[in-house]
Amino acid sequence: MNLRLHLFGAPRIERDGQIVHVDTRKAIALIAYLVGQGGYQSRDTLGALLWAESDQGGARAALRRTLSALNAAIEGTGLLIEREAIAFDPSSLWCDVTVFTQAIAGCAGHSHDQHIVCEQCLPLLNEAASVYKGDFLQGFTLRDSAEFDLWQFQQTEHLRRLYSVTLEKLVHLYSISHDYLQAIELAQMWLALDPLHEAAHRQLMQLYAWADQRAMALRQYRECVRVLQQELGVPPLDETSSLYQQVMENRIEPRSIISTLTPISISPETTKFMLPLTGRDAEMSRLELAYSHVSQQVVVIEGEAGIGKTRLTEDFIARCRTAGHFTAVFRCFESETSIAYAPVIRLLRDLLNKGLLEGLETHWLTELGRLLPEIQSRALSTPAEMNNTAAQTRLYEAICQTIAHASKAAYPHIILFEDIHWSDNATLEFAAYALRRSKPQQIMFMFTWRSEEMPRGHHIQLTLAEYIRSGEQICHITLPRFTKEHIHQLVSAASLNADSLLIDRLYSESEGLPLFVYEYLSLIRTNTSLQNASEWETPIGMQALLRSRIDQLSKTARQILDAAAVIGRAFDFDLVRECGGRTDDETVDGLDELQQRGILYVGEEDIIIYIFRHEKLRAATYKDLSLARKRLLHGRAAQAILNRVGHTDKLPASAALVAYHFQLAGQEVRSADYYVIAGRYAQSLFANHEALDYFEQALALGYPQVDELYQHIGDLHTINGNYPAAIHSYEAGIAHAHNGYLASLEHALGNVFHRMGEWELAESYFAAALKHLEPTETSERARLLIDWSLSRHIRGLTTEAQHLAGEALALAEKTGSAVSQAQAHNMLGILARKNGDLQLAGFHLQQSYQIAVTLNDFNIHIASLNNLALMFSDLERPQEAQQLLEQALEKCARVGDRHREAALHNNIADLLHKKGFPEQAMEHLKHAVALFAQVGVNGQEMKPEIWRLTEW
Repeated sequence: MNLRLHLFGAPRIERDGQIVHVDTRKAIALIAYLVGQGGYQSRDTLGALLWAESDQGGARAALRRTLSALNAAIEGTGLLIEREAIAFDPSSLWCDVTVFTQAIAGCAGHSHDQHIVCEQCLPLLNEAASVYKGDFLQGFTLRDSAEFDLWQFQQTEHLRRLYSVTLEKLVHLYSISHDYLQAIELAQMWLALDPLHEAAHRQLMQLYAWADQRAMALRQYRECVRVLQQELGVPPLDETSSLYQQVMENRIEPRSIISTLTPISISPETTKFMLPLTGRDAEMSRLELAYSHVSQQVVVIEGEAGIGKTRLTEDFIARCRTAGHFTAVFRCFESETSIAYAPVIRLLRDLLNKGLLEGLETHWLTELGRLLPEIQSRALSTPAEMNNTAAQTRLYEAICQTIAHASKAAYPHIILFEDIHWSDNATLEFAAYALRRSKPQQIMFMFTWRSEEMPRGHHIQLTLAEYIRSGEQICHITLPRFTKEHIHQLVSAASLNADSLLIDRLYSESEGLPLFVYEYLSLIRTNTSLQNASEWETPIGMQALLRSRIDQLSKTARQILDAAAVIGRAFDFDLVRECGGRTDDETVDGLDELQQRGILYVGEEDIIIYIFRHEKLRAATYKDLSLARKRLLHGRAAQAILNRVGHTDKLPASAALVAYHFQLAGQEVRSADYYVIAGRYAQSLFANHEALDYFEQALALGYPQVDELYQHIGDLHTINGNYPAAIHSYEAGIAHAHNGYLASLEHALGNVFHRMGEWELAESYFAAALKHLEPTETSERARLLIDWSLSRHIRGLTTEAQHLAGEALALAEKTGSAVSQAQAHNMLGILARKNGDLQLAGFHLQQSYQIAVTLNDFNIHIASLNNLALMFSDLERPQEAQQLLEQALEKCARVGDRHREAALHNNIADLLHKKGFPEQAMEHLKHAVALFAQVGVNGQEMKPEIWRLTEW
């Protein structure tokens, strides 16, 4: 029979996997006591324990009945029953408590002290931890047996202590083997046993930091502060706060492998990555000047989170301490704002531990006993109740006297209140007292705060205003962000290659915020391959800072922030109000809070525009949104923009933004429509790459008129000189085209092959296009005949080319199409120049130019300028020719037509060479060669015919 006794957690007995039901609770209590105590227990002892209300005879009778019921349930297994005593044989069944205690005893049998662990301890400790499923007899009690309840309580506490030590040792073993995830899980279990165990909080913070989960380490500290304040009304120990500061500043030493279980200590002097103080020379000079002239000087250092206030003050104080001057630092933490005197207690305890309170007058020690109970034994009396102003003043004076005593009157000395925006009210009152009291003495007071977290009318600001009104001066330092030059210095100091690409990228990613620069450099030094990575992950330290600024917002402000993050880096009031769905007043309140927190600022334009202070803040907010929330807000943003521009002439300029928001809102059909509008608008501005992207987005989102899109995409590839891609697009368009677009697509294909020098193939497409044109489409026929004429001309078929050009002019004049007329005259001018009739060429080309200047068509204007210039060159009028070619080049560069731009550079080079300017000619020729080399290749062999383009 397989009998198992479970005493951890709710007690139960199992036989062959089935729960054994015992008639009375006393039977469970009896077996638990026998197993827990071990050895034989007298019947009288057991009777008195379990039936204290009965006399000896009654207790013995009750015990016999209980033994009978228990023996029947377990079929006599393990029970050793004598006349006067009873025992339980642990070897006869499996019991979790026995397994637990034997495993721990096994560790003690190793050849080392009980407080040390070795590798052989690991399996035994794991076994012990695995069976501890809850407290001993959890939820079980005997209402009529206070003696048993007391024994159960004592046994529970004993086993809990053993379990706690087991978990602590396991955490140590897994941490030294760098299995931090397992160590963290065990540390969480260890802390769950006693949430007030500050050492466990520190251990968990340490593990999170080693596991690169700094945000979790900081959160664990805040939980520690909350629990200690709520349950005990005390701040954390200096050791805990010091560890928190090191995590904040990314100064945690990597875990080294050690062989014994010893308390983990982190030296504040060791750093994982330290760079020289950079970009703060002027500020450091101001501090040193203020200190050198101190009679009583107040210095304020402010700036946004991550700007480097702590680093500047630490370097300054380090210099002062090296010179032998005393400094008292009251360091305030966000999690301790509700704990009275938390920074003061931390400083006093530090002075006490350093032995700097020795010799302090007893009555001052008595006052300090209010804050440090551990020194009350040194005082002559217990401090009076703090029920009046006089008592409070005595405490403040005691603190000041303590600092003076610790400094040994080594004036001047420094008193620093760091991050005073997080100070509790009691500490603020003390700071005001100390500032007023110390006027006759040589003390330098320093205050640092975050600009975004210092509200108007803050207690310390009122105190400083009063100080100024009394005729004193304040040195006020506001720290700026880094420039690219500062980042260059840091990159060099980090022993990295300070190339311009890395510096530009660091500046772009960090936007000059020092903390972010340090974090990225630390990341790159750890893994240098990241320097060339396409994307950089956000370092843990940055995530913690960003999260701390977002988490403290009110619900309304957070909703406004969510909407703003969806809209983009900059936005106006109306847009975020519509997108956020809040009222005017709520939106104003939310935006005000976001400004006060330093998340947003207002631009300097006439119209009020709100801007995220850092793109990473926007990105972090957006990342936290659920998919459903993102879609909702993107849909609102798109509709809000449409409500503003409606169907006005402003719509095309806003279409890309509308399309983007509809796309992320999951409304793909509407998004595609607006991407097409955006593409046409970008095309009209010659923003060719943007236009191409918009059209391709519309195609991917299922825009129904795919032939139209393929036409646009092919046209843009043609302008960019990517002829293989253009051909692919036009052919795809033909495959999907209705009759209305077939002729246009065939015509466009012919033009691409013409540019590539495949003139016969080009003419075959021109012929195919002509078949698809209706007789009424005279303008389209005219333009087609003109391009066909140019191909015939280049092939030397002048008569046929002349015939096609003449027919095209007749059609253009018949329809009154100015564009077609300009193109026809241009072609006839090319042919007349070819035939040597420069007078006729001049007539047609001047006609083409005069019409072109009235049109909003850059292509025909460029063509007429180029061909007119070539004619002037033939007429030995080089100055006029050069002016026209330069005009054409300027317009062609704006259009972005690489092939024709290369041809114009080539034509100018020929002209300059002819004029006797070989150096200038060579410069244009180099431009031509570079552009020609980019045209029509795309993985294919370059066609030399591409270089023959001179007129079109």
